Amino acid sequence: MRSVEVWLSSLVRSDIFVGTLREMQPKNYHQPTLDFTYDPAYRSNPSSYALAPDMPLVSGSIILPYDRKMFAGLADSLPDDWGRRIIRRRHSDSCRASGNIVTPLTELDYLLNQSDETRIGALRFKVSGSAEYSQPGAGAVNEIERLIEAALRFDEDDASAEDLAILGGLSSPLGGARPKVAFLELGQAPQIVKLWRDEDRKFDVEAWEAVALDIATDAKMNVPRHSLKRASASASRLHLDRFDRTAGGRIGYQSMRSALGYGLEIERTFSYQEMAEFVAISCDEPNRQLEQLFRKAALSIAINDIDDHTRNLGFLRTNRGWVLAPFFDINPGRPDSAEQSNTWITRTASRFAKHDFTALIDDSTSYRLARNQALEIIDEIRSATSSWQQRAVSYGISERSIERYRTSFI
Repeated sequence: MRSVEVWLSSLVRSDIFVGTLREMQPKNYHQPTLDFTYDPAYRSNPSSYALAPDMPLVSGSIILPYDRKMFAGLADSLPDDWGRRIIRRRHSDSCRASGNIVTPLTELDYLLNQSDETRIGALRFKVSGSAEYSQPGAGAVNEIERLIEAALRFDEDDASAEDLAILGGLSSPLGGARPKVAFLELGQAPQIVKLWRDEDRKFDVEAWEAVALDIATDAKMNVPRHSLKRASASASRLHLDRFDRTAGGRIGYQSMRSALGYGLEIERTFSYQEMAEFVAISCDEPNRQLEQLFRKAALSIAINDIDDHTRNLGFLRTNRGWVLAPFFDINPGRPDSAEQSNTWITRTASRFAKHDFTALIDDSTSYRLARNQALEIIDEIRSATSSWQQRAVSYGISERSIERYRTSFI
């Protein structure tokens, strides 16, 4: 069975060996699982930290429970749904070319087939005995138009072998099932470029996300640097600077879901109240982080964010501890859909909080805010949101689409 070395990239020194991930089968398990062991030198380092609640910084082997597929501390290093599609296609093509049966992929397969170059955060992986980090595919490509062509052909099930080789080296680390590519250009910040799909051209989804990010910026929220480039009258591509990269290297990242100790199988949406309690005891400069989290909850209510869940919130590692990462995947509710925001403000409030700030204001103390401070912030959110139509026009969104999205915004 396979053994994998887990390393942590550092901004101030060479990569640090964290420990070993192994496939194994305990006597009382019906199928193989994983275990992880921290390296003693990592455990004894004063600056070391546990990768997640299900991977406490202890000696000896930590066995993954039989009903889990991957440790929460490593789950963010896996590809997103779009990246998984690419990996599955490359795997099936390879099996057929060699005359073998197409076998199911495990989470460890997905982990090792996610590009090291574009993987989110600072964790890196080597098959034990290998000198190189896992790097499938063709590696970085700096011709954005070539990348877009390959991604769109793949999404339409028309990708060539060359397309798959390129996309395999750039399989996406974060952001769901929609087409996207990682873009690396000399002298520029690494980017994720989110693309359109033919079936949702009528929505111009990427342009509406740019509108939401602009509103968030006006509302004093930390979001990635972004720009929109129009591909046609009804389709755009959204360029987002990666917040887990610097000129000097990689920054540790952990999703809210992983930080709370939940793996892939558990998709429960935690309430903002519970997340605020976690931030208050787990983050550096908690008051500042709590205010940002309050603003995020308020914006989700104001624009009926239908993509508001614990994998779309996260943390970055600093030399003082964890801080909230820039907010991403902020998507106004789409028209012609019964789906409402899944923003859940408190344990007892309704899960659907479209345009209703009552529960958030009543719970302001969870964010260490006085009621008058909470009301001032919500006024700022309302004011920033009021520009939605002008921003939509500035991005070239059609009058028809603007009219259809009108009920999404407060």
